[in-house]
Amino acid sequence: MTLLILATVSFVQVFALGFQSRNVNHGNYGWAAATSFFIGLSQAAVWRRITGPESGAIEAFVYAGSGSVAIVCAMAVHQRFLGKKNA
Repeated sequence: MTLLILATVSFVQVFALGFQSRNVNHGNYGWAAATSFFIGLSQAAVWRRITGPESGAIEAFVYAGSGSVAIVCAMAVHQRFLGKKNA
């Protein structure tokens, strides 16, 4: 898995976790259930790569950096499309 693929999968994982959290907090049952599927797939892919024997500090930094961007994006997307102003 290249670093770009790792960053993408990590982004999906953290985005889904953040989006799911917002859905749970706002009572969006369907969206919360749907994001669980993506969380499971992305967690399996990320942890296989992060814990692999050839992994090192660069993989950890890519994972952490993409996660930071993903959580902010998840908050913004949720607010934009499912927030109180659109309810």
